[in-house]
Amino acid sequence: MKESHVLGGEVIGIPTGAPNKALAIEFAKYLMSKEVQEALTTYNGWPAVRSDAYGQVAAWQEPYFEAISGVLEHAEARPNLVYYGAVEKALNESFRECVIEREPVKPTLEKWAKYIQDNKR
Repeated sequence: MKESHVLGGEVIGIPTGAPNKALAIEFAKYLMSKEVQEALTTYNGWPAVRSDAYGQVAAWQEPYFEAISGVLEHAEARPNLVYYGAVEKALNESFRECVIEREPVKPTLEKWAKYIQDNKR
């Protein structure tokens, strides 16, 4: 068994058929630039998406930033699935049903696994 944390968060994406795809790409590049990533780290305490863009974290945010950095050592990227909304719903609902409502685990997980399969289409 190993320690694992799902690495998620916001995703920069461009919808199919976007009318200004070139501008959207430029905006995404800007958001991922060293300058912007350093600012997000410095002012928000967010980990940068680039290893060369860690800014100076404000003193009051250091404990939070250190905790996040520790978690990132064991992070696994969330899968890139177009149907991830269904996966997320299944995870949340199966947890609620099994842990909070104490429903039987195997049938509950089978039900939500079927939900995911049905929503892959």
